[in-house]
Amino acid sequence: MCGIAGIVSKRIDRGEREALTWRMVQTLRHRGPDDQQMASTGCATLGVARLSIVDRAAAKQPMAFELGGKHGLIAYNGEVYNFLNLRQEFVERGVRFATYSDTELVLASHLQHGHRAPVLFDGMFAYAVWDAASEELILVRDRLGIKPLFYVDLGDAFLFASEPKALFHHPRLARNLDPTAMLEYFLHGATFASGYVTQQRSFFDRVRQLLPGHFLVWNSHGSRIERYWSLLDEPSGSLSDREAAQEHIAEEIHQGVQAMLMGEVPVGTALSGGLDSSLITSEAAAACSGELVSACITYREDHNDTDAHHAELLSKWLNRRRPGSHHLEYTRLDEQTYLQNLDEMIAAFDEPHWEIRQLAMFENYRTLARLGQTVVLTGEGADELFLGYYQKFPGFRSPQITKPADFAAIWRQRLPLVKQLLAPAFASRLLSTELANDLIDHTVGAYLLPYWQTSGDRLRAVQAWYMQTFLPWLLMVNDRCSMAHSLEGRFPFLARRVVTLAWQLPPEWNIGDSGGPQEKVLLRYASRHRLPQEIWQHRAKSPLPVPQDVAYHRAIAHRLAVEIEGAPSEVWDWLNRDAIVQMISCFRERVDHVGSYEGDALMAYIPLGDRPVVRTVNLFAILSFLRWCEVCLGLEPKRSMK
Repeated sequence: MCGIAGIVSKRIDRGEREALTWRMVQTLRHRGPDDQQMASTGCATLGVARLSIVDRAAAKQPMAFELGGKHGLIAYNGEVYNFLNLRQEFVERGVRFATYSDTELVLASHLQHGHRAPVLFDGMFAYAVWDAASEELILVRDRLGIKPLFYVDLGDAFLFASEPKALFHHPRLARNLDPTAMLEYFLHGATFASGYVTQQRSFFDRVRQLLPGHFLVWNSHGSRIERYWSLLDEPSGSLSDREAAQEHIAEEIHQGVQAMLMGEVPVGTALSGGLDSSLITSEAAAACSGELVSACITYREDHNDTDAHHAELLSKWLNRRRPGSHHLEYTRLDEQTYLQNLDEMIAAFDEPHWEIRQLAMFENYRTLARLGQTVVLTGEGADELFLGYYQKFPGFRSPQITKPADFAAIWRQRLPLVKQLLAPAFASRLLSTELANDLIDHTVGAYLLPYWQTSGDRLRAVQAWYMQTFLPWLLMVNDRCSMAHSLEGRFPFLARRVVTLAWQLPPEWNIGDSGGPQEKVLLRYASRHRLPQEIWQHRAKSPLPVPQDVAYHRAIAHRLAVEIEGAPSEVWDWLNRDAIVQMISCFRERVDHVGSYEGDALMAYIPLGDRPVVRTVNLFAILSFLRWCEVCLGLEPKRSMK
């Protein structure tokens, strides 16, 4: 995996372009510590910070290739798991490759097939191709948005990078807040209404992100963006045999794990002991000849840690089946150090964050890096594909949406909370223009309505909603948490054939009867020969753990109260200080009525239709925004926080 960056400009000379690109690449060195290179051709300079995994010695980047008289240069971040099959098709036509890497195959495919090339690939990727003949830059992002790609058009220069922070080496690009992104952050995130869909924007004004399943073409006349794939392209609901479907699911996941073990580096797993990560770990352990390493999150003060219990259960089960097949390590967080990585995590994300769970994810990837892993398999995607959110998320059961307009109407009930959080003048400027309502209508219209109209199936439409809103957010945090520690995250549930198969399953097949787990039923039975019964049959859906000890949650409220006192004065142009102080007070009163080890009560999901209750994530959303203003926006604190 890599970090990529580059600049195209006919007005900036080569020396200046290369100096700028080199600084951008060095900023992304955490994404690719093994090698950093750049190359120029025409008015384009591309750079890569490489994490070497496939053909480590020969596959240097940026990489050039010639095919049929066409010349191209590529900066590539990703893995295409079916590249050997695609490569063989070229070889049979007499094409000669210099490496055994997927990078070279991707570039050759673009020279051969043009903008249709991404449709051929099964994998995760974000890359830039410079076509020398047409003098065009093509940016491409994978179907589901696993790998990031940001860009900015300055008129006389077009820049791109894997992370926004690299773009700010250009002297004319200032670090300014995008107010719409901030509104979306609180509208989608802090209220936990539906997911987090700030996908076209970054938190920085002018910096944009290429959408999943899209490509961008830039030339001297301007740029255009086109979609090459969406869920609407996938056949849906075409299977009729449940038993056969279970076997098919098991086989496709098996093949997905096998494909993602490719490479020349150690592979580990992030293990929670839940159904999804346990299945991936079991498959990987069976495929490895040696010992598979996994890391599991736990909190030192927690007395009843379900994740740690089930992770240990799985590890012992695997080692009974094949002694020495699995090693389990714990990432143990304590109250004193829980928030110490907050600034580091925000710097990695380039944006604030509203979910405290990712503090633990960030540290868990650090554990895997310390254990010598380079590639990490995780269970992301299973919940979206197999209705893991059925019990809790709006549109499924809490509340059940009967038509798309219901979603928008119920969501609007949270607008007063968002308005309360914002400084009065700032809120008036944003909300008086109907921006919030427009964002809600646009989001529902883009990610829910087309699937409702096409399928006529509420469950299918809500499934599509979370595939396109919540999943990209989860993939973003996995990418930043892993790459901050120079690790590549891979997601077997998101293999192309698994996604296609899951979309063919009638969604109601994944809903069980009362009395047991009611989500991911087909996936559970597909796992029955690969997992202990306590996990595949009885372990209910459980999100990434939060600390049960209420002291952790009190620490977040205390830290926010301290940050308010020293916050940069500019933040009060955006946020309502009095409302936040009142929110902290309400939260502390609530904490006083919660048991010492009932942290879940402070994180419990509040259905869209219910009256909002201040939760830990609401405070954390504000805390991380305040820290982002200093860490990423560069605002000066009012006084030292030491």
